[in-house]
Amino acid sequence: MFKFRFGAVASFKAVRHSVMLSSKPEIPLPPIQVLLIEEVHTVAKKLLIRTLLASALFLPVATWACDAAGPSTHIGTVQSVDASSKTFTIIDAQTRMPIKFVASNEIIEGLKDAKGSVMVNYEEMESTDGLKAVGVTF
Repeated sequence: MFKFRFGAVASFKAVRHSVMLSSKPEIPLPPIQVLLIEEVHTVAKKLLIRTLLASALFLPVATWACDAAGPSTHIGTVQSVDASSKTFTIIDAQTRMPIKFVASNEIIEGLKDAKGSVMVNYEEMESTDGLKAVGVTF
């Protein structure tokens, strides 16, 4: 339904070449208006299809980042580095959740200057439920 400035309401019926006004009989549209309406619908459909295809192609790259990196690997951005407790936290690219790692002094010192994405190779610690970073690439 389309509402015009002067308050009349129009709706397109199954017949493409006419418009039904709320209180008046069908008024046939001139051929040029029919072509313009059809062209607008075609352009809108093409734009929608292209947008959906682009999002389907590019969104999975970030979503599958950690799965594609392999086992015992997380990819994300550094959120915080705590040198006193020898831990750092990243925001995981796949889950968008924080993940905390215990690391050596060497890794902690290197992460202080890290910018952008990092890939953390880790092993699960047996004594606690934590993760120990064994290598970080950035």
